[in-house]
Amino acid sequence: MGTLANIHLEADDIETAIGYYQEVVAIAEELGIRQTQGIALLGLGIAHSELEDYETAWDYLRRSFAIAQEMDDYSGQASAMSNMGLVLTSLEQYGEAQTCLEAAATMLSQLGEPYGEAMTLRGLAEQYGQLAQYEVA
Repeated sequence: MGTLANIHLEADDIETAIGYYQEVVAIAEELGIRQTQGIALLGLGIAHSELEDYETAWDYLRRSFAIAQEMDDYSGQASAMSNMGLVLTSLEQYGEAQTCLEAAATMLSQLGEPYGEAMTLRGLAEQYGQLAQYEVA
């Protein structure tokens, strides 16, 4: 179901993706599969961010991050942190967003994930652009 959710999210069928992610969260929670639950919560956070429902996105991403920490899943922490930074930017909480994005970029660099690092740095540059700090961006 997680794969189906990802496919629908990529196809901009966000409501269907949310339904699948919610099913995965419920099943993973019932079975005690924390890592799968955390990944599905990350998907829910991203989906709600796409809908510009940033408060709900924040809640899902925060829960995903907590599970990743609990599981010592450094990659999961970095992914959640990056998306949390993007949500905070959308909520115009720039100081906290910068902290999240910089930490995520560092983590992704350490993990050798250049695409994730580049996307996170792009988010940080866009934030600086919104603040008219073009020299930093």
